[in-house]
Amino acid sequence: MEEIEITHLTEGLEGSGRLASGRNLTFPFTFPGDRLEIQMIPKRRRKASVQVIGSKSVPRTTEPACPHFSHCGGCLAQHIPYSTQFSLLTDPLIMSYQKELGFSPNLIPASRLYQYRSRMDFAIFPRERFGLRERGNFRRIVPIEYCSLQKESANLEWARTRELLKRFPNLPWDRKSQRGGLKYVTIRTAEFLESHVIVFTFTEGFETDAEYLEFREAAVQELKFENLVFCFNRFSSEVSSFGRPVVLRGEAGYSEIIFGKKLFVPFDSFFQPNLLGFLPILEFMNNNLPKEKRSFCDMFCGNGFFSQILGEGFSRIDCLELNQASLKIAESSLKELYPLSQLNFYLLDLHKAGLQLPSSEHQVLVVDPPRSGLGSYVSNWLKTANVEHLFYVSCNPHSQIEDCKKFLESFDFQAGILTDPYPHTPLLESVLYFRRKLAK
Repeated sequence: MEEIEITHLTEGLEGSGRLASGRNLTFPFTFPGDRLEIQMIPKRRRKASVQVIGSKSVPRTTEPACPHFSHCGGCLAQHIPYSTQFSLLTDPLIMSYQKELGFSPNLIPASRLYQYRSRMDFAIFPRERFGLRERGNFRRIVPIEYCSLQKESANLEWARTRELLKRFPNLPWDRKSQRGGLKYVTIRTAEFLESHVIVFTFTEGFETDAEYLEFREAAVQELKFENLVFCFNRFSSEVSSFGRPVVLRGEAGYSEIIFGKKLFVPFDSFFQPNLLGFLPILEFMNNNLPKEKRSFCDMFCGNGFFSQILGEGFSRIDCLELNQASLKIAESSLKELYPLSQLNFYLLDLHKAGLQLPSSEHQVLVVDPPRSGLGSYVSNWLKTANVEHLFYVSCNPHSQIEDCKKFLESFDFQAGILTDPYPHTPLLESVLYFRRKLAK
């Protein structure tokens, strides 16, 4: 048994300390000054794991709003003052931007610390274990009665759902015995409209079960959201809100409005989990679009999120995406929004070497890659691509910096912002705006 004192907080918002041996360890939900009694548990073929036996915490100046904090894996930093959280996350990044690229984006802190998430996915396990997983443990479920991150209307519907599920003990999918059928409940709410959807994800074939039929009738009677969807996927699938849908009430999704455009968000599609927190990025991009609009290219487009919001007035819109289902949603949405524009859709793996990208002019190019970044092929392609205005949106500023180093010699940096849409987590969002350098 050893004792370790937490001396500082990391960029990942975890407490860090050093053992007498010199080894550094990090622990979630801790704060400088905390002392932990730990025990090293040897394991065969792997490094020893660390088990916390006891702790003595220093007084906190910030009380977590959630009664489940430090048990569920949803948040890491409700015990840290928000100004400290923001500095821990952004100070090292600003230094990296300056050092590696010679510029830095403007900082925009969170406008709302709680009730900001528009989507929550609750895992359903037998024996009334309805909630969120423990941090780092798939099988251990923290029963969640109230989540401080989701909106009040969502918490009320979740309370009704929990009471309903208690009456059907055989409904949850038992992964060991492979009995039951319900795996997840997903709640999605709009930010700027009174629109909601609740989605129940079942195993394929369970709709013939007698208890399912009884539950279905009760759900229609007792749940209040205007859109109610059941969906079905494979036994082994651990993906929520995905599969063959059955709409019990309303539509298979919900509606949102941005910049005066009403958008439909399908139940199984990606949409920004905090639209209010992401709004500064959309406003920044909208304000920097050219007045004379010709062509707009949305690379890594997903469901066409940026094309739908920013594509108005462009005579041509190109969408590039790897996922066929997402591209179909983009195509359907954009044809309805912009019927007079020339719309082109390309099913492409943008990380594949030797890929032939569309060679036409891209007056405005938006890239929003996954956390891993653009990849070397697209980064190198940008050096000579016929792109006038480039917006690089990223959920991982570290990979964004590395990508920009590869094509920066061909562009002039104009401006950028770094935002915090997900308080109490280490996740940030950024957008950098570049213009192609003029030929000498």
